[in-house]
Amino acid sequence: MNFILFNIILLVAGLIAFVIFSFGFMVCLAPMALLAKSEKPPKAFVLPLLGIAGIYQMYFWGFWSAFCIAMTISFTQKPKVTWDWLYWITGFTWCTSLIGWWFHKEQWTSQSLKETRGIQTGTMLYSLVAIVAFLVFAFNPSLMLLPYGWALKPLGVAIAQPFDSVEEIPPREYVDQQYQFAFQFPADWKIEKDPPSGGAGKVRALIRHPTKPMHVIAMVGDLGTVITKRQFESNPNRDLAVEGMMELSIEQLYKKTSRDIGADRMLVSEKWVQPSDTGIKFYISTSHIKGNVTMLVAGIHIVPFEKPYMVTFTMIAPVDRTATKDNETITRVFNSFHVLDEKPIK
Repeated sequence: MNFILFNIILLVAGLIAFVIFSFGFMVCLAPMALLAKSEKPPKAFVLPLLGIAGIYQMYFWGFWSAFCIAMTISFTQKPKVTWDWLYWITGFTWCTSLIGWWFHKEQWTSQSLKETRGIQTGTMLYSLVAIVAFLVFAFNPSLMLLPYGWALKPLGVAIAQPFDSVEEIPPREYVDQQYQFAFQFPADWKIEKDPPSGGAGKVRALIRHPTKPMHVIAMVGDLGTVITKRQFESNPNRDLAVEGMMELSIEQLYKKTSRDIGADRMLVSEKWVQPSDTGIKFYISTSHIKGNVTMLVAGIHIVPFEKPYMVTFTMIAPVDRTATKDNETITRVFNSFHVLDEKPIK
């Protein structure tokens, strides 16, 4: 369904782009009509018009490439999309097909062999522009912002960009409607397809930094029982019960993570209960030391009232006090986690 929608969007966009391109091209060459009866129009008048038309075409086909790239990135980041290569091939095909269609129509209106050859040369030139733009933007999508950001942003097209370098790029949001929680993450972080099982239950989302060993995991574990808010608040041993939950989480999740990363030792840095009207909520922070490297593994755990499961949101990142921007980014992602009935931490 995603692939069909992807092609429909590009088809409709291609038709609209074709109309816009045709209109713009005619506007660029409209003054030439004034010289239609002249056998030798002045070059001082003709050459600037041809130059403007050429620049317009290069800019337009670059924009079309940028749009195809942006749509491809938007769809390949969807959790249910697994064949990324198919979307990239299809996006590239749409990028070049529109040029071929336009110039094929132009050939039918040509009135001489010289004009036909000129159209063929133009097709090759502008196809090359589109192909080069597609490849450049594919490897560095942030380059689309300068020439085409003004058009892509109002269209609501996501542009992959480092979260900490361009403040105006809004973060993406993961929302789990089934288990009623959400969090935000930078636009250039990658959603991992088919993540492995976790120590605290089924992994619902695993999202990684594109280049650094930083990621967050959302997991849901089945408890087999439910507790109401009234039951919890009226229980005189509720503090002991929450302490037991925290110790169990340390054993099942944090010690397992420590073993998985090959840490020499693990330290529990912090653990406390967080106030919440929607469930039993607590925070655990641990340090995992391996040689000269220390990894931070911290998690927010919540058992929603009247729900038979626990939601665990964990962040894993290297401890580096000099990496100020990275620390701010992972903290912002971590604090954005919330169940849908409450507000995230500011």
